[in-house]
Amino acid sequence: MDASQSAWQPLLLLLLLGEATAVSHGVYAPAGAYIEATGGACFVRKDGVTERACVVREGDALRLNCIISGHPRPKVRWTKTAGSSSIPEVSVHKEMLYISPMLRTHGGRYYCRAYNAIGVPAIRSIRVDVYYLDPPVLTVHQSVVETKEYFYAERTVFLRCSTMANPHARHSWWRNHEVLSAATDDGLAIYEPLFSEADVNILKLKNLRHQDFANYSCRVSVCGVCGIPDATISFLLSTTTGPPLVYWPLPEQMVVDPGTRVVLPCVVIGGDPSPSVSWDRPSAGLPPGHILSGGNLTLPLVQPHHAGSYHCLVENGVGEPQTRTVQLVVRLLTNGRFWITPDPYHDDDNIKIGREVKISCRVEALPPKELSFAWFKNGHLLAASDRMIISEKDTDFAPGTSSLDIIDLMYTDFGTYTCAARLRSKQVAPLSIDVNISENTVPPSIIEPSDDSPVVVQEGSEAELQCLVYGKPKPLVLWSRSSQSGADRWLEDAGPSGTSLNADVVEPVAGPMGPWPGEGENGVLRFPNVSHKDAGVYTCRTSHYNGFNVRPRQAQTHLIVLYPPMVEPKFATVRHGAGRGVMMECRVLQANPSRILAFEWHFRGKVLSAGRLESPGYVSSHRLPAVAADDYGQYTCTLQNEAGAGTCVFHLTGRALPPEFYFDTPSPVRVQRPWLYSYLLQWTQSSPEAVDVITAYHLEVRLVDEGAWHSATVPLSGVVRSGDLFSHSISELIVPLAYDIRLSALTRFGLGETATRRIYYTDVINPQQGDIFCGFEDNKMCGFTQYATRNTTTNFSWVQLPVAQTNKGAQGHNSGLMAEEKEQFLWTHPRGQAVFIEATGKGHPWERAWLISPVYNSTRHVSHTSTLCLSFFFQRQSKNPAVPVGVLRLRVRSLSRRDVLLWSSGLRGEDSRWQPISVSFTPRGPFRLVFEAVRGSGTFGRLLVDDVSIMEGLCHHAASGAVISTARSRVAAARSRMTILLPVVIVSFTQR
Repeated sequence: MDASQSAWQPLLLLLLLGEATAVSHGVYAPAGAYIEATGGACFVRKDGVTERACVVREGDALRLNCIISGHPRPKVRWTKTAGSSSIPEVSVHKEMLYISPMLRTHGGRYYCRAYNAIGVPAIRSIRVDVYYLDPPVLTVHQSVVETKEYFYAERTVFLRCSTMANPHARHSWWRNHEVLSAATDDGLAIYEPLFSEADVNILKLKNLRHQDFANYSCRVSVCGVCGIPDATISFLLSTTTGPPLVYWPLPEQMVVDPGTRVVLPCVVIGGDPSPSVSWDRPSAGLPPGHILSGGNLTLPLVQPHHAGSYHCLVENGVGEPQTRTVQLVVRLLTNGRFWITPDPYHDDDNIKIGREVKISCRVEALPPKELSFAWFKNGHLLAASDRMIISEKDTDFAPGTSSLDIIDLMYTDFGTYTCAARLRSKQVAPLSIDVNISENTVPPSIIEPSDDSPVVVQEGSEAELQCLVYGKPKPLVLWSRSSQSGADRWLEDAGPSGTSLNADVVEPVAGPMGPWPGEGENGVLRFPNVSHKDAGVYTCRTSHYNGFNVRPRQAQTHLIVLYPPMVEPKFATVRHGAGRGVMMECRVLQANPSRILAFEWHFRGKVLSAGRLESPGYVSSHRLPAVAADDYGQYTCTLQNEAGAGTCVFHLTGRALPPEFYFDTPSPVRVQRPWLYSYLLQWTQSSPEAVDVITAYHLEVRLVDEGAWHSATVPLSGVVRSGDLFSHSISELIVPLAYDIRLSALTRFGLGETATRRIYYTDVINPQQGDIFCGFEDNKMCGFTQYATRNTTTNFSWVQLPVAQTNKGAQGHNSGLMAEEKEQFLWTHPRGQAVFIEATGKGHPWERAWLISPVYNSTRHVSHTSTLCLSFFFQRQSKNPAVPVGVLRLRVRSLSRRDVLLWSSGLRGEDSRWQPISVSFTPRGPFRLVFEAVRGSGTFGRLLVDDVSIMEGLCHHAASGAVISTARSRVAAARSRMTILLPVVIVSFTQR
């Protein structure tokens, strides 16, 4: 038998013998929440009473943990206001919100909403500030005219240093290696402009002197907050410094043929420093395949979609950037259309001999000024005359339209007319449109069905709506469906099934900007797979283009879609105990036709009942007067109309709902031996009255993601009621391993549904079940954890070492003490380990470090007003007692994160002896101890803490040392059985 199997033997024994007990009633509680910032957060500050803010550096990761309480376990949702509204979808419903990398747009207020259907939701928020510092930009400007080629000595020069930063950046100016100040040099001035979107600082050089021609540096800083380094930019000001000069040979508009090679030159002819050249097309970016070389932009194969405004930007940091713009136009000729306008002086839309008729054609052309038209009849060029009036640009219509107006139409005018559009370039093919004028040319007409009968189809089949349209030329047809508001929604924008057209249009034709959905020559609108959502009144209407320019003709048709009953519930689980009656109901939501012809109830292939549904509520029900063991299973109810059937499925079961784990157990971990611990598992049962009596629970345990499950039955000693909190201790667990737990209720029906959770080892102590004494002797530091303000340049954190090693490190960690001080340090505290903060390197005053205890439970088996005595030893060491070396504060923190200050040391002191400290306090529930160390400004200093103890009752301040001694004696027996050294906690401060 291996070690793991032997370790599991006592666990299985206790699982088999242990009994679940109900320790309280009515533990259901509304959700509570608290937000804790971790990850890359520099620090979390508290402004006022409820305001919380977290600071994180741009590019780092941020974790916001929504610590929740309440039973049942609340569900969490994260939302955000201000800045960017994006939250990773994978994190929205998790307790931990993880964002990496943090961007400046991620700043804003984050809300954690916890809800468990009891009471009102708990909503907590935290403001997230993203700190950043962009590289600075330095530009040079003249005071009067910026068009001169060089700067002259008699001119005033402005050096402008700008950056984007949060928090506000500080600027400093350097000339060569000398810091500049207006107080010591009358020839310059340093100031910030009043209005600017960025952090801007200006250095003004008054009437340039010889010494002003030098190398200038601008350094921007946010004082190292969040470890953000300073940034510097330099500029060499010389007698040749000048703005960029550009030669621009291009016109404002450049017209090219498609498929050609286009070169856009932007020539730099001057400027010091050497200017840089960049190209851009703001509307859509530079086309793929472009080439940038020597300031020139080359488009190897230009296409119509490459057209647009191209900008050349030339800059060198002196004066204003030089911008040149060219409008690139690629020749284009497309989208030809025509229409026939009858004589406007007659009400008749027909074309008749002796009347006027106008033929118009329109195209889209670029550039419009190159567009020209020619008209032909039967292939012969037409010349303008008194009867044939040709309008090259018809002002009655949109640009790009030409018209042929025939006055007093004759039989000899019948024929095929051609409108030919062309551009100046031969590389673009002409566009021709043919229109036939004859005695058969008639305006459009639509014949509505005489019987006004609707189109009735089955859902899922193919449906066609046809509009009987006549006319020559054959008119195009637009379809629309009337909305509930009465307005028509034309299908060239949207289809009957939502935002896209759910129909095939027969013979689509070209519209103004391409194919027109919802338009066809044969007037047929086809639905390949019709849905009940497509039902409604449809309108067909003739189009203006490629036909007659007359009032549109239209007609309506009604589409009726038959579909089976839509029922609820489609699937439902019904939990019921044996011997009790149960009712199952299947309800019709909608159907077409609405009359239900028949219903049938089935169970295990047998028909239980059938008939017609006559109830006005369209509900069919089946009742079991007393559920038996053979009645459990799947029941189906089928409701049928002329179009088909809808089915409700009911799963009748006696299986219990999963237990609800209780996550707010104070101090669930108990240490049995140094290598073994027990865990108090607590839960409630959801809706126990819905099924048979719960007689026991089935418990399964295994190491996380390893090995087989070890199972046991946990018996019960009473009736399970809703709200009862059950407890069961799982023993012989191995420190510090975590375990997976599965738990399910057991009834005479069998096992219920399973609830799962994971349990972890934590150092949690109960003061009322025995005195607490922590000498920081083991490597786990009694469960204490550390947290410090984040700084990349210092290592302000807690370190644990034996005192003997601190003696060996006298030349290192204790090098600031004299020989006699070292001896006193080592012997005033006799033995054990040391936990200290190494701060002999760089450090910032008022940095903070916290040592936080595990959760101590003060509410079990005692009243909520029990008073406790907290005692510990404290020592301060300093080379110079007059210089502040730091502060040590002691706070008590509740689970709601409210801190109460219990004790605080002063900034200065010279007593290097151990001082016994004792404080009485009355916790109002589970709590933690928080030792807060604040770095001072002295050259060397240490704060030491040791032998923390908690005892029930008031402290006796006159004999505080005896309190510690009592605690020592009470744990002496435990120490004799454990090979752990006594430690000491040292907080060390050193500042250069």
